[in-house]
Amino acid sequence: MKSLVCHNAELKLEDSLQLVPAKGQVLLEVVRCGICGSDLHMQHHCDHMHDLAARVGFNGVAKSSDKLVFGHEFCGKVLDYGPKTRRKLKADTLVCAMPLLGCVDTFSLKNSEVVKSNRQTQFYYSLCLVPC
Repeated sequence: MKSLVCHNAELKLEDSLQLVPAKGQVLLEVVRCGICGSDLHMQHHCDHMHDLAARVGFNGVAKSSDKLVFGHEFCGKVLDYGPKTRRKLKADTLVCAMPLLGCVDTFSLKNSEVVKSNRQTQFYYSLCLVPC
C-alpha cells in the first residue's frame, strides 16, 4: 500500500508494510482518500499544534520529526478484523471513515463500527466506520 508521508515538512510517497489488524481494529482497503487543509497545515505547523494540544492534556498529536501519514478523510472496503473485534460490518462493505475525538466513554451510532479507541487523559480518538 502506498502512503503520503510527511516528515520534517517534506512529503514523500512511501510503500507501507503489510498491515495486520490488532485487537479492536479493522483493516480497510482504501478506495478513495483526500488530503485536506488540516493535513497541509500540519505539514508546516505540526510542532506548534503538538504543543497546543499538549497544553490541554492531549498528547496524541505528531511532531515534525515523526512520520505522519496524510489522508484521514477516506472511504474503503472492510477487509479483515483484529482479534476480539466486533464484526458488525461484512467483508467488502464500502464504508466512510469518520475520525472522532471526544470526552465521553460511549457512542450510540446505529449501523456503524467504532474502532481503535486510544484513551489519553479524558480524551479518546476513535474511527467510526459508516456504511455508504
